[in-house]
Amino acid sequence: STDQENDSDIAHSHETLGNLFVVKGDADSAYVHYAEALRILMNIHGTEKHPLIAFVLHNIGNVMYLKNNMAEAQSMYERSLAIKLEVFESEEEPNTAGTINNLGYVVHQRGDLETAWNYYQRALNLFQRIYGSDDHADAARTHRNLGDVLREKGDLDGAQVHYDRVIAVFERTTGSGDHPDVLVTFRDCGDILREKGDLDGAWKHYERALQGLLSAYGTEERPEVARTLRSFGEVLHARGDLAGARNYFERALDLGITKKVFGSAEHGDVARFLNSLGAVLRDLGDVEGAHSHFERSVSLFDKVFGTNDHLDVARALRNYGQSLHNRGDASRGRQHVTRALE
Repeated sequence: STDQENDSDIAHSHETLGNLFVVKGDADSAYVHYAEALRILMNIHGTEKHPLIAFVLHNIGNVMYLKNNMAEAQSMYERSLAIKLEVFESEEEPNTAGTINNLGYVVHQRGDLETAWNYYQRALNLFQRIYGSDDHADAARTHRNLGDVLREKGDLDGAQVHYDRVIAVFERTTGSGDHPDVLVTFRDCGDILREKGDLDGAWKHYERALQGLLSAYGTEERPEVARTLRSFGEVLHARGDLAGARNYFERALDLGITKKVFGSAEHGDVARFLNSLGAVLRDLGDVEGAHSHFERSVSLFDKVFGTNDHLDVARALRNYGQSLHNRGDASRGRQHVTRALE
């Protein structure tokens, strides 16, 4: 009917406005419009089982991710995926593969590396079948996600293979080495070099990444910039420049906690920043400051990742356990170090 057509147009307008607010970084306004689009579409169709509703649920999942509400983001993506698998003849559809990749990213952020890996592999296989190869931006981003999982599990060479593929695809498809996806992957490659002991090589990668990201975004207030600042700090710490390292970690923490570049201060990266700053404070002789940062880091990791195994969590547990031991609490210290070894 004409009324339904009008309502459908209104729903589409709300979804478009939601998309625009996402681009502006205004997750709250985006949610208002997506929620209204969902309400109208549910009223029109009387059921969730419709492609347009699946697309809106996916978008709400994106907003929940931006707001750092990972549990709700996962729920939205799961609802969206269930509808798509029912209403489409095949899962070989870019939007379906995108939802699977995003599900992987959410469970990845929650610390479940194995489930994330399975989602990423499924998404990459779909993208390869859809596009005929992995020479496409969607597939390249999934390669980076796979690389991140391998790096977090300690497989640096395996991660490098995926990162090299990301850089090759984006440099070919965009004709530029300054695309944000390339720059972020350059930072990731720098992290691998740092963990292998090539501090000078790592520093050069970070410089290129940071310069390009600041040029691309025109501001430091971005998650990618905060992570890059932490990487600079890790190099300086390894070189023994404790004051310089502290400065970079404090800048990263300010972006994570005060500016909330991750959508909330309760985020795994903020826990990483706290642990890194705690280690510098320990080496500067600030025992109480270090202990406080280690304690906050472990508490935040427990809240974000739960019981999932994760290399960064193990490092924080070890630091906190050693700090407890040094303060005379040997029993709790052993308990946390034992958790780290598990």
